[in-house]
Amino acid sequence: MNYSEVLQALDKANAFDLYRLQIALDNMLNDPKRIIEIKMALRLGQEIEYYDAPSNRLEPAIVEKIKQTKAVVRNTRDGRCWQISLCAINLQGRDTDIELTKPEGLTKNELRVGDIVGFGDRTGTEQHGTVVRLNQKTATIESEDGSWRVSYGLLYKVIEHQQ
Repeated sequence: MNYSEVLQALDKANAFDLYRLQIALDNMLNDPKRIIEIKMALRLGQEIEYYDAPSNRLEPAIVEKIKQTKAVVRNTRDGRCWQISLCAINLQGRDTDIELTKPEGLTKNELRVGDIVGFGDRTGTEQHGTVVRLNQKTATIESEDGSWRVSYGLLYKVIEHQQ
């Protein structure tokens, strides 16, 4: 599924339409047939990837326990255990990248914790750093000059950055 195209289409929807769609999606996610399908594909000790909303990226993990609608997984990146929704598990290895075409700036959906980005500071100096947190209206960026909270629209992705 091309998430970028879906988001571009939904951008034209009003708040009521989006709310109604959210309810319909919740109903589909809670469909017992979908839950059973996921549970049947999982095994204890299985290596999986799950979508982590706060960092907006897929995380590698190992299945520790399977519950009714959740799974306990051990994140292989940091070793911590998390209880996640079964629906957050990427069993089919789907691409989750969202890349919207627009003249400048990024959106929260286009960034992940760990991405390298650039921006101009208040003095006009170009800064580069790593995204460490995705806030509601800003991203927290760690650079050589310290920590910055920068509006998404002022950020751009950096392909190569030499420190």
